[in-house]
Amino acid sequence: MISAMAIVPDDGTVALPDDPPTILVSAKYIDATLTENLNAQLGFQDIAFTPGQSTGQTTAETG
Repeated sequence: MISAMAIVPDDGTVALPDDPPTILVSAKYIDATLTENLNAQLGFQDIAFTPGQSTGQTTAETG
């Protein structure tokens, strides 16, 4: 699982530079523990990721 976000002040009182913002990128390996935590936090029932050939899209099954 990969996420990216710009690091910018959120109070609206700081003048932002003209340069592009710094980007924070985070990657986390999807395993059984992460899947269980996602199920618990998001209220899904038995979400599971299935192995397969990469198509550039994420595949998920719900039970």
